[in-house]
Amino acid sequence: MKKLKLLFIAFIAAAPIFSCAQSDVEVASMPIDAHSWTGSIKMGWNLGNALECQTNWNDKEFRWNAVSTLNSETSWGNPKTTKEMLQAVREAGFDAVRIPVNWGSHITNETTCAIDPAWMNRVQEVVDWSLELGFKVLLNTHHEYWLEWHSTYDRQQANNEKLAKIWEQIANRFKDYGPELAFAGINEVHLDGKWEAPTEEHTAVTNSYNQTFVNTVRATGGNNLYRNLVVQCYSCNPDYGLTGFVVPTDKVANRLSIEYHYYRPWDYAGDAPKYYYWGQAYKQYGEVSAADDEAKVKADFARYKEAWYDKGLGVIMGEWGASQHYQTENKAKQLENLYYHFKTIREEAQKNHIATFVWDNNACGNGGDKFGIFDRNDNMSVAFPEALNAIQEASGQPVVDYSKQALQPSVVYQGDELLNWGEGKQLIIGGNKFANFTTNSKLMVTLDADPAADYDMLQFAYGDWKSKPLMVISGKSYKGQVEPSKINGRRNTYTLFIGFKDSSLDQLKEKGITLQGHGLRLRNVVVMPEGLVFGM
Repeated sequence: MKKLKLLFIAFIAAAPIFSCAQSDVEVASMPIDAHSWTGSIKMGWNLGNALECQTNWNDKEFRWNAVSTLNSETSWGNPKTTKEMLQAVREAGFDAVRIPVNWGSHITNETTCAIDPAWMNRVQEVVDWSLELGFKVLLNTHHEYWLEWHSTYDRQQANNEKLAKIWEQIANRFKDYGPELAFAGINEVHLDGKWEAPTEEHTAVTNSYNQTFVNTVRATGGNNLYRNLVVQCYSCNPDYGLTGFVVPTDKVANRLSIEYHYYRPWDYAGDAPKYYYWGQAYKQYGEVSAADDEAKVKADFARYKEAWYDKGLGVIMGEWGASQHYQTENKAKQLENLYYHFKTIREEAQKNHIATFVWDNNACGNGGDKFGIFDRNDNMSVAFPEALNAIQEASGQPVVDYSKQALQPSVVYQGDELLNWGEGKQLIIGGNKFANFTTNSKLMVTLDADPAADYDMLQFAYGDWKSKPLMVISGKSYKGQVEPSKINGRRNTYTLFIGFKDSSLDQLKEKGITLQGHGLRLRNVVVMPEGLVFGM
């Protein structure tokens, strides 16, 4: 009997699209339909690895080990989001921001699913900043592992009930907001970390989540009755959406969009580098994926347009991009190829009326998962100009030359934190910060002595932790570590100007560097290009 009931729920969720006739109620405050909302977006950006961060999900016991605090925003190593960060993104030409948010780890009462008011206030603060800066905003639920990993009938009813309680609170908090704010119901629903093609059960359960989201938001009334809502295909894989996705029933017409994600081929765009080149235009330089090239992108996006946009839905590529990756000896050509990759995908999306939000996780440098476009640890300097310039050009926006920023001093850290090996501060500096570094450049590090410590030590290792660089301080060589008190005697404050030998520069630029230590307080770290140092 229970199985029949669950199958009935899945059948209802999979019902054909049905929209009630638009009433005569005044909708002047929410006049933008899905095609207009998505069509107005020129450049969309993701605030990745920020408000969606959490670390305490226990899937075996199906619960969060503890309620997250506001500190969860920085738990994956990124700094707290500020309005100034968003301002820098806006000034680069972006006019829409997707804000991934984890809500489940901030529930203070599992029965009512009450969200911590402090967390709700923090999310609202970031949304408000974004709207004040002129962004369109897409707010979602993200990394809700209790839901995203369990697209199965045994969890369907309980998950739908929980999802409804969460979205009722979010929708009521933002009920009076205007049409610039849209909601996205879920994220990459799949099966326990597996990304294979779904069964009928998996798609039916995912469709039911979408229906619950739409029903819940509409029921809160006010501006939410006409707000643009975004629903997802299984695992946000567009190919699965072409066969299993069912458009939810909605009370109003033309206010729904479908979201998919696009990192293809993954071993070029994500788990780089199997392929250092992409596209038939670059096959003479090295191996490329024949399965995912320019022709495939054109064919894919045309199919998505026909399946969804032509039938009244908005279409949103909620995440896309490619990790910055290159071989040192072929860096210029491979970065040129990344430019071509970004430009091609953005142009084809635009031709097919697909709004795009590039993924930015603030991981900067060279290798897999390096999607950082702006460096939030360095006053929002541009860490991946090839990606940004390509998006600007393809979107018809001014293309800004960011190359000269590397010739200026770059503050990568400013604060007051204790270095105490595993318990204290560990600073990671991406390889992009050393792009123009030479043997005459310096890394300036300012430290305060910890009077309670029995010794002091400052240690450097490459970002992969496999080796240490050869450094030069005041004319003396050091292998990856130094005791500041032994250079010029014990002091309250030390300012070190650290150079790197030729043999270390290539690895420094490719892998970046990690700074840690003991008995010291870190105050400032500044990358100083050649010709800008006048100290030791």
